[in-house]
Amino acid sequence: MQALERVVRLARRQHGLVTHQQCLDLGMAPSTIAERLRSGAWRQERRGVYVVGGVPPSWEQTLFAVTLPFDDCWISHGTAARLWALPHAPEIDGIEALRPYGRSLRLDGVVLRRSRIITPADVTKHQRIPITSIGRTIVECSGRLGLRETGRLVDEAVRRRRRALEETRAAFARVASGGHRRLRTIREALALRLPGYDPGESDLEIRALREIVAAGLPVPVQQHRVTLSGRRYRVDLAYPACKLAIELVGWFPHSGREPFDDDRARTGDLVADGWRVLEITARHAPADYLRRIAGALAHATAA
Repeated sequence: MQALERVVRLARRQHGLVTHQQCLDLGMAPSTIAERLRSGAWRQERRGVYVVGGVPPSWEQTLFAVTLPFDDCWISHGTAARLWALPHAPEIDGIEALRPYGRSLRLDGVVLRRSRIITPADVTKHQRIPITSIGRTIVECSGRLGLRETGRLVDEAVRRRRRALEETRAAFARVASGGHRRLRTIREALALRLPGYDPGESDLEIRALREIVAAGLPVPVQQHRVTLSGRRYRVDLAYPACKLAIELVGWFPHSGREPFDDDRARTGDLVADGWRVLEITARHAPADYLRRIAGALAHATAA
């Protein structure tokens, strides 16, 4: 296999990128590298990092070019949150990356953060790009977010991966042990989320649950499973003993025609089975739906 073919095959696994050193290691002569750049067959993405062939530019390629020359550099903070597709993350200005304390380094368009505490559990790869773990990413982002935004960030992570809460707690403990500042927000957010915490399917669900508990009403069951007419459903919040179902209706995650039809079918089957269904949207004031829930509970008890 020719050196160029080996380089191209490697680039295909690296968002179209190779480093100067990788080319040399695969047997390519420096003069050949220079000729590829002069001819326009390759282009330089960063110093010593090349885009091979006609691979179109992408945001992922731009991020990978930052980390590729190093074995101790990871996309982090708000940039990592965006790559993980986590909502409610802080706005980013440029690319943020994390490296251990040591020799200083400057990269154009990159904000390099440094930490004394970076363990294997704190870093991983996502879309083949070295990146801080979801837990470490949340901890790092919390320094620029309020309690509500940090909590929503944690909740969304837990909805996607059940172990995200434990991973965030572990990352927080490691960072705190290194004397990291600005941890008050994540500490408070985690204190509100005890082991076994369920964030529900949406922010609307968890907000409604908190309002119900704060009003002194009985705590409903989250994501209650029920089988009706041979079909299995999950009710957002439920009082199974009195067959009261509370559905949180929003455009997300209940969006599009198919989810809409499924929701209507579920409501129909619940009603046919003797359930009372209360729908809550983001536009409903807490006082309104709390009054409705209290009334439905009282009516069920009297019956």
